[in-house]
Amino acid sequence: MKLVQNSGNDRVANLIQPLLSDGHSLDAVTPGLSIFAFAELLVGLQGAGRCRFVLPGDTATLPLLGTTTDLTAIVCNPAGWPLASGTG
Repeated sequence: MKLVQNSGNDRVANLIQPLLSDGHSLDAVTPGLSIFAFAELLVGLQGAGRCRFVLPGDTATLPLLGTTTDLTAIVCNPAGWPLASGTG
């Protein structure tokens, strides 16, 4: 068993990504899943034979934009998603 700090290079995504390949399956239970972390895994998950995520039932409190540990992904925007302009 390994305790993962889920920050820097010690992230769950870093541990899962090398294991994702054609036909493999992934089952995960998590209290939160940021869209930025999901985007990092998306390419590998597309080739997976099966993928299941169990998330909390109360989706109103689900941290889809992550936490402060996701700040680097939000600022760098590696997925190339359009960012809100902040005008309005």
